[in-house]
Amino acid sequence: MNTRDQATQADNRIGLPVFGISLIALPPGHIRDRLSEIQDLIEASSPEEGLYRCPAATLHLSVFHFVWARSPHAARGPAEWDKCKARVLESIAAVTSSAPPFAPGRGAVHAGDAAIYLKFDASPALERLRDSLGGIATPLLSCASRPAIQHISLFRYRRSVAMRAVDAACAGLAPFSGDWEVGALQLVQENVYPAIDLRLIGEFFLGPNPNPRGREA
Repeated sequence: MNTRDQATQADNRIGLPVFGISLIALPPGHIRDRLSEIQDLIEASSPEEGLYRCPAATLHLSVFHFVWARSPHAARGPAEWDKCKARVLESIAAVTSSAPPFAPGRGAVHAGDAAIYLKFDASPALERLRDSLGGIATPLLSCASRPAIQHISLFRYRRSVAMRAVDAACAGLAPFSGDWEVGALQLVQENVYPAIDLRLIGEFFLGPNPNPRGREA
C-alpha cells in the first residue's frame, strides 16, 4: 500500500503536563509572521478539522533536548536534571561561546505522520553544535535526544487525518527562504506539551560575548 493512502497519528498528549529541558532558537518577529502566514495557507486548504495549530509564540527550532519530554525514560528526567543542572549549564555556556552563529537555510513544508513541519536545509554549524552538546548530555542524562533534522513544527494532529488530505493542503507552497541568523539560544523547561507552557531557564549567546556564562532567567 502507498503510505500516502494511510492516515496520520493522533497525538493524545496535546495539552498534557510534561517535564522537558531543551535548547531552542526562537525566530524573530518577521520570521514568526511568515511562519504564521504559512499556517494560514495550510488551514485554508485543509478540509480536515483534526489539525492542532502550534501557536505563534511557541514556534521554535529545537537545537538539543537535554530532557526530551517524549523519551521512554522521561520519568527519570526531573531527578537527573536536578542532579546535573549546574554542570550542564556551565558546559552549555562553554560550548556556545566557542560556536559561531548559524543561519537556517532554505526550507520546505513537509507533511509527516506525526506533524506538519518546515524542514530547513542542513546547517553544518548547527550540526557541529549538536555534536558538542551531545557530548555533554549523553553521559549524564538518559532521556537526552538529538533532533534528527533541522525544522520547526507548524501543526500536530488532534486526531487521525488522511495523509492525502494533508498532502493536498501543503501542496504548492513556495520554498521558504528567510533572513534569520541565530546568534542566541534559549534553554527552556517545557511544562505543557507541545511547548504550550515554557519557562526560560537561561539564554546563551553564540560566539564571544561579554557574559560567557550566558544569562540566567
